[in-house]
Amino acid sequence: MTALSDNRLVKAFAELKAAGGKTLLPFVTAGYPDLETTTALLGEFERRGVRVCELGIPFSDPIADG
Repeated sequence: MTALSDNRLVKAFAELKAAGGKTLLPFVTAGYPDLETTTALLGEFERRGVRVCELGIPFSDPIADG
């Protein structure tokens, strides 16, 4: 296997594509409004079968994001 085929994100999307499925990829800003809420939200995502989630790290200059 190549490094790319070992990537969990690549595998998740390949499995969805093979099954003809679609997904929603939620974005969460870490620590907003607090770490407890972030932790609870990520746990709920896992319980509900979310396979991929983007976790953003807050930065003082939002123009640097992206």
